[in-house]
Amino acid sequence: MNKTRKIIFAVLLMFVGMVFLGGCCHFEKKVCRPELTLIGSWKLKSPGNSPATTITFRGDQTFQVDIGGDGIVDIAGTYDLYGNRLKLTDTDFRGTTNCFHSGFYNYTIKGVELTFEVFAEECAPRREILSAQWESIPMIPVKK
Repeated sequence: MNKTRKIIFAVLLMFVGMVFLGGCCHFEKKVCRPELTLIGSWKLKSPGNSPATTITFRGDQTFQVDIGGDGIVDIAGTYDLYGNRLKLTDTDFRGTTNCFHSGFYNYTIKGVELTFEVFAEECAPRREILSAQWESIPMIPVKK
């Protein structure tokens, strides 16, 4: 077998191995492990009866924050994922922040809990909002 054929065979073998071991997640934009996805709504875990603050991540890479649970979107923006690193960019806010630049966070999901760890952030209000633990809000099935 000449050198070129050996290289082609090795590349083909690696490709087949990736498909069988990792599924098609490497080649498609989809969630490989849906239990670890940010997509959905999360509420701030807080003691007592303090107002509910929620953050919702959508599949179209947008997010929104409702501070105080009044149903009004206080902060909205876009997000990008880089592995377990999250880039948040505010595009709309109601006097809650003046953050025109992006913030970067490492995130961890364990069961129904979500935590953010600051990677690079200059926006103090956003850092404060995300510094606590969050828990998943289960989706309620719609009856037909």
